[in-house]
Amino acid sequence: MKPLMGKVAKIITDREYSYCVTCYQGAKCFACGRPERGVALPDGRFVCRHCKNIGVRDTRVARQLFNHVRATLKKLGYATCNAINFHLVDRAAMKRVSGRQYNEREMGLYCSVTQISTVALIGTNMNKVSTSPRQCSIYIYDYLSTERFMETAAHELGHDWYRHQIGNIVFSPACEGIAEYIASRFNEAMGWRHNNKRMQNNPDPVYGDGYRMIREIARRSGDKGVLTYVRSHLTR
Repeated sequence: MKPLMGKVAKIITDREYSYCVTCYQGAKCFACGRPERGVALPDGRFVCRHCKNIGVRDTRVARQLFNHVRATLKKLGYATCNAINFHLVDRAAMKRVSGRQYNEREMGLYCSVTQISTVALIGTNMNKVSTSPRQCSIYIYDYLSTERFMETAAHELGHDWYRHQIGNIVFSPACEGIAEYIASRFNEAMGWRHNNKRMQNNPDPVYGDGYRMIREIARRSGDKGVLTYVRSHLTR
C-alpha cells in the first residue's frame, strides 16, 4: 500500500479510515460509506466488493438475525410488540414504502399504522368510531454487513419500543437519539462497542446530536431517566 501524500480525508465507521482526496471523492458504498472499489446493484445502489460478498441478502437468514436482535433487546429491557412484519428490501421497495419520508442515508424504516373505521348507527345521527390494533412493519436494506444489519434492526426496534411506551413518534433529535441509544446498547451487549464510534462522531444534527443527548441523560439518570424524558418531550 502506498503512503498517502498531500491532503487526506477521513471516514469514521467502526474505526478511522484515511483516503487521499481523489479517492475520497469517488463513489462511496451505500452500506459502509467507504470509497472502495465495487459495483452498482440493479437498483442503482453502489456497493463495495467487501459488502457485496458478506452482505445479508437472504431473507431467511435476515429474519433469523432480526429475531435474535429482538430477543437480545428484550433481555436488555426493551421488549417490542408481538406482531412486527419484517421485510428485507432493495432501493425500489424502500422508496415505495417510504414515500415522502424516503431518505437515502437511512438503512431501515419503521412504520406503525392504526386502522380507524367509522360506522353509522342505524336510526340515529351518530357514528361509532372503532380502532384496530397497530400494524407495525420494519424494512431493512439488503447487502448490509451482519453487524450493520443487526444494529439497524436494533435502531428500528427502538422506535417500536418507545412507540408503545408513549404512543407517538416525532422525527426529532430526541426521537432518533433514543433509537440510536438503544442500538448502542445492543452493540455493547454483542461486544461491538467499536460500532458506537460512528454514532458518537456523527455530525448529523438529528442522529448524532440526538444520540449524544440521550446518552448523556442515560449516563446521569439511567434508562428510567430516558423514559421520563421521552414522556415529557415527545408525548402529544
